[in-house]
Amino acid sequence: MKFFTTIISTLLIIFTINIAVAQNNMKAPVRFKLKNGVTLIVAQNAGMGKVYARLTVENDVTALNNDTVTLITNVLAQKAIEFNKMAYPLNGEVAPMNLQFAEANTAARTNEFEDTLTVAVSAIFNPEFSQEATSKFNADKSLTAEQLKAYHKNAIKTSDTYLTIAGDISVADAKMLVNKIFGNWKEVAKL
Repeated sequence: MKFFTTIISTLLIIFTINIAVAQNNMKAPVRFKLKNGVTLIVAQNAGMGKVYARLTVENDVTALNNDTVTLITNVLAQKAIEFNKMAYPLNGEVAPMNLQFAEANTAARTNEFEDTLTVAVSAIFNPEFSQEATSKFNADKSLTAEQLKAYHKNAIKTSDTYLTIAGDISVADAKMLVNKIFGNWKEVAKL
């Protein structure tokens, strides 16, 4: 009995130390407003090995057309599925990307984060609306790829964008990466 008590006590101590170390690595979130209008929030957690991001574009919901938003979401979700199959074909991990209209969520290993975030940002701000993809999710053929592009261009703008990054990335690296990915994109939505 004493042997089991010693083992359990040792495991509890190790577990407690691991939690304490992980908590010590978490830094307070830092918030920036970038030149292109994107609000960036970074919470560094060194040694985690993964980086998570959530990109949200705030829109005037009352001005949005639900059918068009649903169609755009379906096209973006398909792009995420294709990326996830390519990025993580057999390892059974959680999908690194989820895309919807005006929203993207990513979870990637630190060394794969830049590529994953680049694809997510590109999909949200510069989506490819091919006629084939549009037709696949547009059964009644009421919207063309050109109409989707025009609607999307008018509904998405960087000044209403919030990007939260948490994980094994420094604040300086996150800021540099986001500036690199977004570049000088400054189009303004007109809803």
